[in-house]
Amino acid sequence: MAVACVVLVPADAGAAVPGFDRDRLDIFDFHLFDLGVVDYDDDGDLDLYTANHLERQSLLRNNGAGGLSERLYPAGLAQTPAFPGWEDRRGPKVDGPGLYLSASGKLVLRHRGRRRVRGQAEFMFPVRVKSKGNASANVRRDRSRNPDRWVASFEMRGNSRLALDPERMAHPMVVTVRRPHPLSKVFVGAREKNPSKRRFRLYLRDRHGMAWADLTGDRRTDVFIVRGGLRGSITRLAGVIRDELLDGRSDRFRSAGAASSLRKGSCRARAAGAVNLDSDGRLDLYATCKGRGPDLYRRRGNDRFARMARGDLDVDVLRFADLDRDRRLEALGVHDGRFSVFQRSGGAWRRGQSLGGRHGPRKDTGLALADADGDGDQDAYAANPTGSTMLLNRDGRLRASNPRRFGLPGRALAAAWVDYDNDGRLDLNTVPYGLFRKRAGFDFERVGAFATVEDPAEARVAWPDLDNDGVRDAVTATRPRNSPNRFRSFIHWGPDPGNHWLQVDLQGSPANARAVGARVRVRAAGEVQTQWVGQNETSLFSQGHYRLYFGLGDAPEAKVIVRWPDGRLRGYGPFAVDQLVTLHR
Repeated sequence: MAVACVVLVPADAGAAVPGFDRDRLDIFDFHLFDLGVVDYDDDGDLDLYTANHLERQSLLRNNGAGGLSERLYPAGLAQTPAFPGWEDRRGPKVDGPGLYLSASGKLVLRHRGRRRVRGQAEFMFPVRVKSKGNASANVRRDRSRNPDRWVASFEMRGNSRLALDPERMAHPMVVTVRRPHPLSKVFVGAREKNPSKRRFRLYLRDRHGMAWADLTGDRRTDVFIVRGGLRGSITRLAGVIRDELLDGRSDRFRSAGAASSLRKGSCRARAAGAVNLDSDGRLDLYATCKGRGPDLYRRRGNDRFARMARGDLDVDVLRFADLDRDRRLEALGVHDGRFSVFQRSGGAWRRGQSLGGRHGPRKDTGLALADADGDGDQDAYAANPTGSTMLLNRDGRLRASNPRRFGLPGRALAAAWVDYDNDGRLDLNTVPYGLFRKRAGFDFERVGAFATVEDPAEARVAWPDLDNDGVRDAVTATRPRNSPNRFRSFIHWGPDPGNHWLQVDLQGSPANARAVGARVRVRAAGEVQTQWVGQNETSLFSQGHYRLYFGLGDAPEAKVIVRWPDGRLRGYGPFAVDQLVTLHR
């Protein structure tokens, strides 16, 4: 079988986007899975986050002027909350007597000092043992429990090292340190936390997509985190491996009781989202699953969820949007070389349209949604490294075109619609080909490319206004083709183009506090722009960016018309330009 190698090298790679200043973004970008935007602490400033599989993530709190500080552990988002730093593979310093535990693709125990230490570690997968110095471990299989456990009983003396390497790390592991070894001399993870009990649990959760929204009805941002499927082994651990629902309280998260109703089953999850799937006004949840259709969860009250039928939804890449303006969502799904539009009918999803695309069998298609042609409905640029497709909406039906017809790149790793110069026309940013400025009509010209890495293999991009100056800033993370694990991340600070702007945040009902899915129209100087809450979400697998950005050119004021998710239509303004306005239902 022939294998095609696609190499993306942008033409005129040295032509940088004029006016943007670049700073290195200080995040944990090892094994980066996703990068996104959220106001996690509900203070009105946009923060950044990452998902990193089993590795340490980042949660960067914004001080309102673009200053970012790491808050993952103070926010309670450690993968094992009792041991923040456990997932940091750098591990403890090992600079004094004691037993040190770390995760580095395996469970590693290091012993220093004369004191003997004995204990055991329990796994749900077969485990290999590698020892150095005066350390030993015997492994037995315990078939008395379901699922089976592999128990490694260990003993260590002097300066020794023991590596316990299970087939999979993304599962709960239980460690016991026997008496008389003092717990004050047991150090777990990079922060060297002491366990409070002799038997304690360590967990690497393999976090993938993250959906940030108020999911418990208290107007605080919560987060639904979906997990991978242990490379297909999850079927053996059905009921043990769960996705997470964490309740946000001020700027800290705790496990929510509603999580017990989210039955993960065998889903090898990738993306997470929160949308009103059944048109009842409440935010529901979904998780896309590798190799099969998504898991859909209908919200029942503030603290419970129930499974929904997915019908023909047999895709593992999708976005939900109101494509035909009937105030009900359609699902845009990606197949090998095709797209489908699904509509909810009879309690399940049925295919209503199927059309060809320019992408191959690769599943990493990014769907950038917006009213790209200015006619009031949602279009999409489907970014794919083998072939991108422009999906233009005509009266609720999508039509596929080669993006090159409009001056846009024919393939891309990632894409985002953004009015970067606030002239009132949506431009398109693609990685690695750069930023394309919209001219009159539906025609684009290339402006330049952000300096990232040469020949990137993967890319993530986001466009928040981090410093609250009315100009959006580009956040990029790209992985070089010759590096399987490490990304390079930057902030490209947007220059002031001299045009006016208006930013809009919505406050909806308690069941949908951020008014996800609301349509917002801005009228200024005789022109009308249409956006939807959620369209500025450009992360590949996550959700949390709900702010709307309108460039106004030289218009002196603007009026806003909101169709809320419940169908209510309401006008606001006129507003003075160059401000962020918060509108209430």
